[in-house]
Amino acid sequence: MAEFKNSGENMKDFKGVWVFCEQRQGELQSTVLELVSEGRKLADDLGVELAGLLVGDQVEGLAKEIGAYGADKVILVDDPALKDYTTDAYADVICKAVMDKKPEIVLIGATNIGRDLGPRCAARLHTGLTADCTSLDIDENGVMGWTRPAFGGNLMATIICPRFRPSMATVRPGVMKKAPFDQAKADAVKI
Repeated sequence: MAEFKNSGENMKDFKGVWVFCEQRQGELQSTVLELVSEGRKLADDLGVELAGLLVGDQVEGLAKEIGAYGADKVILVDDPALKDYTTDAYADVICKAVMDKKPEIVLIGATNIGRDLGPRCAARLHTGLTADCTSLDIDENGVMGWTRPAFGGNLMATIICPRFRPSMATVRPGVMKKAPFDQAKADAVKI
């Protein structure tokens, strides 16, 4: 895989919010819809596009559902070799997409797969990853703040990644509120 040069010099090139849309056996994980709903708020705050990144085999039918919860577009990587999750194959696909399109924020569910995939992608992309977030905020300067429990849950820490992009996090399942299904958005999503 090609080396990704990540530095503060090219931060202005990064734009958009992405959600990794984890699916298993052709079904979206519930965390995905929570993250897409929350990602919609972040994208609106930043004035950028929200994209879902959907990886698998014969999963195009899931794209409309991702749109129904707020994604402007779904980036679909559909290949028989991606039917079952493997760390290297999925990390290669995600990192290539990030290098090509340069989103500024990437959200991944803190599922077993997300906890495996997130750190691998962050390391390859030479950026930070905040694990097990429970709250997401953007400050007045447009810097993403990831809040997570620290010191055994006795303290909440907010972590920022001001010098590298994308800013990445895994987000705990069940902590974000899922928006209602919107058929008009489902019909409007670009694939």
